[in-house]
Amino acid sequence: MKQALSALELRALSKELESLVGAKINQIYSLEGGDLLFQLHLPRIGKEIVRIKPPFALYKGANKGTIEGANSAFCTLLRQKVSNQRIWSQKQHGFDRIWMLTLGHSEIENHLIIEFFGKGNVILTDDKMKIIGALDERSFGVRSTKSQAVYQFPTTPIDPFLLDEKKLSELLLSSDKNQLVKALALSLGGQYGEELCLRAGLEKSISPSKLTPQSCRKIYQALRSFEEFKPQVVFMDFAPHDVVVEDFAIYEGFDKKYFDTFSLAQALFWSAFVPQKKPNPRRQRLETMMAEQKRHYDLLLVESKESQQKGELIYLHYPLVKEALTALKEAGKTIGWKEAKKRLNKHPLVKDIDEKKGQAELELQ
Repeated sequence: MKQALSALELRALSKELESLVGAKINQIYSLEGGDLLFQLHLPRIGKEIVRIKPPFALYKGANKGTIEGANSAFCTLLRQKVSNQRIWSQKQHGFDRIWMLTLGHSEIENHLIIEFFGKGNVILTDDKMKIIGALDERSFGVRSTKSQAVYQFPTTPIDPFLLDEKKLSELLLSSDKNQLVKALALSLGGQYGEELCLRAGLEKSISPSKLTPQSCRKIYQALRSFEEFKPQVVFMDFAPHDVVVEDFAIYEGFDKKYFDTFSLAQALFWSAFVPQKKPNPRRQRLETMMAEQKRHYDLLLVESKESQQKGELIYLHYPLVKEALTALKEAGKTIGWKEAKKRLNKHPLVKDIDEKKGQAELELQ
């Protein structure tokens, strides 16, 4: 199930989206969940819609549909800064999950950086990479996406497709990871790392330091098989389950629909699928505690209202209540229960008498 866009998938998309170079940004819309829709005009082609859904998806050919509600503050900022600018270039930053657009009118004026890792983010900078605004402004370590800071790219993962067999072997054998799949996931992502192990016929839990030359060759050859993209939507129980750029061994036997581009595959998938956010244990504990506190508060509120109503009824019928209480008190001291019952049976508020407990039930209305 889709959790985020992988570096390999972004590479496929970057090749497809080269056709956007030269397009003019006509309009920008914000959607629920931080999604952005860019309405572009391509020379000699016409209108094109690009949807940015960090960290999950990026595709052209999106359906604009009906835009409801007010635009976000960040969307308004983008409209002010980049409307009518043209796309000068687009590229994936190295082999990272970062897509970058260079924008401007007659010269480069802005960069739009989309991060598809973590919670995802969209950052607008000037031509010198000084941040103008971001969908999510925050600081972490030496990096910051806050306004006025200079945008710094995170450490770029190694591009495994630029390595020859010898360098790939050296990299794996020197890895500090205790499992092969974890070493491969550093660049490819967990899902594609597991698929690579399956294609190489190797156990994903083995230590990279124990790989033989033959095993390294199998991994190298399996990695090369990833260079032929086969965009597809995988179905489970007649519903879209995943969207990938390769035939996955784990999806063998599943129903699939293949597409000419990964953009078209995503457009179908995301029109029918809503991503499930990973549960946050700390938030779940807080929500459970808050729900329990609210339940206790509601219970106390009900009890408080009942006690208030009882108090008001006692106050309203106080002379009769006092008379009944006096009879009960004297029953065990002076007049005895026989005489007390005679008095209480004639009392207008007394409903029942319990001699053993020395109690009387009063009905107040």
